[in-house]
Amino acid sequence: MKKSALLHQVRLEYEVHLENSRLRETARIHVEKNSRIGIMYHFMHPWEAIFTEYLLHDRNGGSKEGKFDASNRNRLVPEPLPLFAAFYAPKEKIGFVSRVTAEKPITGKDEWILWNRGSDRKLYYVPVRTATLKSGNSYEWSMTTDFFTIPPDQWKKKAAAPEQK
Repeated sequence: MKKSALLHQVRLEYEVHLENSRLRETARIHVEKNSRIGIMYHFMHPWEAIFTEYLLHDRNGGSKEGKFDASNRNRLVPEPLPLFAAFYAPKEKIGFVSRVTAEKPITGKDEWILWNRGSDRKLYYVPVRTATLKSGNSYEWSMTTDFFTIPPDQWKKKAAAPEQK
């Protein structure tokens, strides 16, 4: 599926492909005229509340893991320099890992935002906050999400394994 829209002075093109247990998304923008951006996000995914565990890795080799529960409900959790985010549902033994690439980053300050809404979990990729995009520039991001079933003691290793082509 492909979509295209003009958002004020920025042309957005979005593609999504679903094949087997893999979701591939690409977002491209072309700046028609100088544009001030407060926040831009792509690949907002809402997930069922059954996903109670998460694991994040950044491009510098750092990682963070945690659980979604009442203590962090309705809090936005920003995490800088995303490489991948994985969620896991231990009771169902299912999980997914989303890997993001930025072919030409805008500022190098991109981030994930996790949001535990109680009724669901949301994952956002935020390539930029508060920036002026210059006319004529183009940018591209892609995200691949792979789904898997695996026992609870193995899911983090599976999520951290290199992406399978």
